[in-house]
Amino acid sequence: MLAPNPYAVHLGTRDPFVVLAETIDALHQLTAGWSDADFERSYAPGKWRARQILVHLAQVEMVLGVRARLALHGDAREVQPFDEGPWVQRESTTVSGRQALAAFLRLRPFNLGLFESLTPAELAIEAHHPEYGTVNLEWFVRMLAGHDLNHRKQLERIAAR
Repeated sequence: MLAPNPYAVHLGTRDPFVVLAETIDALHQLTAGWSDADFERSYAPGKWRARQILVHLAQVEMVLGVRARLALHGDAREVQPFDEGPWVQRESTTVSGRQALAAFLRLRPFNLGLFESLTPAELAIEAHHPEYGTVNLEWFVRMLAGHDLNHRKQLERIAAR
C-alpha cells in the first residue's frame, strides 16, 4: 500500500501532468515585471519570501527529478530525505529570485519530458521513503504537482499585494 501523499489536498482530482506544465506559465505570469524588491516580499509575516519559495521550488525540482531517475533505473529505491529549511536558508543567501526562477524554468521541462514518457509500469515502480513509507513514481509526480499548487498559491498572494 502506498503512503498518503502530503500534497494530495492541493491537487485533488486534477491531472498532475497538466498542473506540472501549467506551473511553467503560471510562474512566468506571476513574476513578470517584478523588481528585485518584489522577490523579497512575503505572503505573511514570518513566512518565506518569494525568492525563498523560488529557491525551494528549484531545489525540489532538482531532487524529485533525481529521485525519479534513480528509482526508474534501479540505482536507488531508498529515498534520501532532506530538510528543506537549511537548504533554502543556505542557497537563498547566494541566489537571487530571478536566478532561482530561471533554474526552475530550465529544470521543469526536462523533468516533465521524463514524467510524461513514463509507462504505467514505470509509474508503478516503488521506492521506500523513510518518512512516508512505500511510494512510487506516480506518487512522486502527484506530490510534485500538489507541491506546485501549494507554493503557487503563496506566490499568488505575494503578487496580489
